Amino acid sequence: MQATISHANENDNIEYYKTKEGALDYIGTRINAGAMSKEKRIQAAKNVFHKEVLPHIGIEISDAKAKGFFFGYMCNKLLSCALNRSTSDERDHFANKRCDLAGPLLGSLFKLSLKRLIKNMRKEVQNKLDKDYTIDMCVLLLTFSHPQYLTILAENLLSMTRK
Repeated sequence: MQATISHANENDNIEYYKTKEGALDYIGTRINAGAMSKEKRIQAAKNVFHKEVLPHIGIEISDAKAKGFFFGYMCNKLLSCALNRSTSDERDHFANKRCDLAGPLLGSLFKLSLKRLIKNMRKEVQNKLDKDYTIDMCVLLLTFSHPQYLTILAENLLSMTRK
């Protein structure tokens, strides 16, 4: 396996990659097209690793160890499949997909919509109060500016007058 990997990079200088600084400098030269000092190239490579490589694990410097473990796990899976020690996973198979039901999806959609409505209402009320409106006028303006909520308001008013 080592012979296969070493022949893949015959044109490159392998000694250059043996140190951490050399490897980061090599990666930094491929990140930015502009001429930069060696320290800036190394810092740019570190920033890419922390913020753009495996962001689902984390983007902080403290997450580097977890990213290293995950890289090791991926390399282990890749090499074990390449050496026929294990079979590859069928990641596109339907059994490996996660399907959410309609109830939780609608619940999360309602939660997001409600948060957005509260945020917009708070902003509108604050803007109207800054312009010397009264709270009654603010509620009236907000109610009639959202027609989807007009039916709920009308229904509530009718039920209040029937009592």
